[in-house]
Amino acid sequence: MPGIPFIRPGGGGGTKGSISVATSSPTPDYNGSLTITATATGITPTSYTFQISCSDSGDAYVTQASNVLVWTVNRVGNIAVTVTATDGVDSVGETTTINVVDPLNYATKLVDYNLNTLPTLVDGVIDIIPDDSGNGHDVTAATSANRLFYDRYTGRSDTGTSQKDLLNLASSPLSGATDFTMFMKFQKQASNATNQRLISFGTSGTSFSIGLTSALGGDFVVGSNNFAQYTSADVDVQGGTPVAVVKSGTSAYSIYADGVLATPAATSGSAPAALAVANGIYWGTQNGSFAFTGAVQRIIIFDGVLTATQIAAINSRIKTINV
Repeated sequence: MPGIPFIRPGGGGGTKGSISVATSSPTPDYNGSLTITATATGITPTSYTFQISCSDSGDAYVTQASNVLVWTVNRVGNIAVTVTATDGVDSVGETTTINVVDPLNYATKLVDYNLNTLPTLVDGVIDIIPDDSGNGHDVTAATSANRLFYDRYTGRSDTGTSQKDLLNLASSPLSGATDFTMFMKFQKQASNATNQRLISFGTSGTSFSIGLTSALGGDFVVGSNNFAQYTSADVDVQGGTPVAVVKSGTSAYSIYADGVLATPAATSGSAPAALAVANGIYWGTQNGSFAFTGAVQRIIIFDGVLTATQIAAINSRIKTINV
């Protein structure tokens, strides 16, 4: 798309000169670097103001002496890049556009629980957390007493101090699953020693579960077949560090803390080539046991094994989504 000329009148002496704006890529990667270069003619600028605008996150401004800005891409969609330059008397400017693919669209979603999207509330508390992937894996409060608290300010669920059972006994996105990548944005509000579950899939003996306990090393453990096969790591679950888990064939489960591959605290066995074929989704428990205490904002599972670069990009993206 051609640049859109922009000229702002100078003080008393009319206008002169022009400016062109070039980017190192028209379609940069999210979480990657984009070089923006402004070239002025007719004036000798003493400062440049770079404005980055999009509907997703509003505007960002950087004013500097250099005509080159290296920007870490943290917006998605169609983005306007405007540069204005001034020599203290005259000002010139121009806008160009780029397009950034949302990393949340890197792969097919098996399930997407997004508490930023208003869940179904009854009397102000959560009765249903919908599956935003469109695959129908909603979880619903077992009884009215099990409805979750909802924080509208942060867009997250909160269990409070008593067990809250939300479940779906009719389906599971991980029934028979082979390769997948799972992202979690949550905060445990109990000691590391407390044995809890963030979410579980399948029946008790063969379930795939996310455990929050220091009993198996670290403070986070992912396991299958009631943790016969598992990997644990220290990811600071009480501090709310986003976590990703990768299942790749029969390799040991991989854990990423804040987008970076974590060193395992302990491992046991190889993952099954495919998880058991079984229905059942248990939000905050493992078949009704090991109740989670804390808050959850996002749980997403993508089909397939994502690359380390993709994992870092998605991690950065889910950290910045507030609405």
